Amino acid sequence: MVCVILGVDPGSSASRGGGTGIAWVSEDDDGCFTLQRAPHESLAGFCCRLRDEIEGLLPIVAEGSMVVVERPFINPKFMGAALGLLRVVGVVEEIAERKGATIVEVAPTQLRAAHGVKLKGKEGKAEMINAMKARGHSPANEHEADAWACVEHALRHTVPA
Repeated sequence: MVCVILGVDPGSSASRGGGTGIAWVSEDDDGCFTLQRAPHESLAGFCCRLRDEIEGLLPIVAEGSMVVVERPFINPKFMGAALGLLRVVGVVEEIAERKGATIVEVAPTQLRAAHGVKLKGKEGKAEMINAMKARGHSPANEHEADAWACVEHALRHTVPA
């Protein structure tokens, strides 16, 4: 049985630099990428592509695997963005549930604190990228760094079988 730890930094923005960060580690593979939403792509279309990517990374029977998702930050001033993030999280968690993987949501503040990242905004993003590089990962952007932080969370808090 193949076990995968999958970290997901949800994002649904079609703006430049937006996207969903995905990182994974298994017995024989690891990697990361950012799935970006095309400028004129519907959120539903993006969620379909995301579903295909997540399904491809998890084994058919994912018992023993874990999907760690960064809990979306909800700002009442930007409810449209929040609803998009929640849809992305819903897609990821539905696939994990259907395949039998354990699902864990982690607050962004908890992920930052675990790696000594105290700054917010652009400074905090750069600091998280550097923290994940120091752990031996190669994130290309803040989305991938956050996804790796989710994987690291699982590695720190999971007891080996």
